[in-house]
Amino acid sequence: MTFRKIDRKNKKSLFVDCYDIVTREFPDYFTYFFIGGRQIGKTYSMLKGFVENNDMFLYMRRTNTEEKAGLNAKGNPFKSINNDLGTNIYIKGSEDSGGVIYKEINEEDKQIIGYTGALSTFGNMRGVDYTDCDFIYIDEFINMKRIDYVKNDGQLLFDSISTVNRNRELFDKPSIKIVLTSNANTIDSDIIRTLYLDDIIYQMKEMCYNVYTDEERGIYLELMETPKKLKQKLVNTKLAKLTRGTRFYDMAFENNFTTDYFGDISKKVDYSVMYPVCAFEDIYFYKYKYKELMFASKRKAQCSTYTEQTKEAFKRDFGFMMMNYIETGKMLYRDYNTKLSVKHIWG
Repeated sequence: MTFRKIDRKNKKSLFVDCYDIVTREFPDYFTYFFIGGRQIGKTYSMLKGFVENNDMFLYMRRTNTEEKAGLNAKGNPFKSINNDLGTNIYIKGSEDSGGVIYKEINEEDKQIIGYTGALSTFGNMRGVDYTDCDFIYIDEFINMKRIDYVKNDGQLLFDSISTVNRNRELFDKPSIKIVLTSNANTIDSDIIRTLYLDDIIYQMKEMCYNVYTDEERGIYLELMETPKKLKQKLVNTKLAKLTRGTRFYDMAFENNFTTDYFGDISKKVDYSVMYPVCAFEDIYFYKYKYKELMFASKRKAQCSTYTEQTKEAFKRDFGFMMMNYIETGKMLYRDYNTKLSVKHIWG
């Protein structure tokens, strides 16, 4: 695992180029995460790169509703690319299955350049053959709302990769690459949590790194910096001026996770001043002996232990006490993954 600081603010180009990072700068990873502000070129650079380099790809959104929005002219994600390249790329699909991305060659001829799908319904596509695809690209993979109506995004992602990648590596063929992009809506994404990247992102923010790589797992994660020239233009837009000082501004223009609070993470811990109270799955709850505080950790201890099957009993026995500590800010956490895991016991 490696944390890095890569300067992208002073690059000559006005926008970021995620496709170049994936295919030229850091081409040896399996899964790429790009989290950055709005309007900096994440989606555009990936889709334009696919088109210009004739890459077959599966373009995915989180929900069926988001995917189907691309079927009409207003929601076509290739609209800007068509304007810039003089192409006519569009998506055709039905309400109950994935779509096909076409590039018009002339009035009578069109070429398939990719497919579309939704994480939430991709299980319906398990029999489809995607062996011609080189990439899975998931756009806006982080949920926008705290209450998230798509469950188990992480498992759905793994199922999608399995469906598309199939047995390529068993026959010594190159695997697909997975690329995920999003705004910094929240770290509390099921995909981020499932891959234990939530505490990684917390550490990156704390140490002011913008790139994390894991060679063993094949992960590349970048908290994208907005190029300086673009930042100067963006912060002077009417929207930026209207929202300056708000959470929206911090998310859209500063790439800050504005709904995530880090002040209750405690990395330095003395377990001798605590005693274990109970555990839920792999989360252990400790009570401070001399303070009105509790501490959640994955350090094992001898205590009453509950599981997903006995969750209701856990809530009955300890729910009121736990929620009181959480809501009054008296619950501390060993790391950010633990904090989010505790949150999802109740949600």
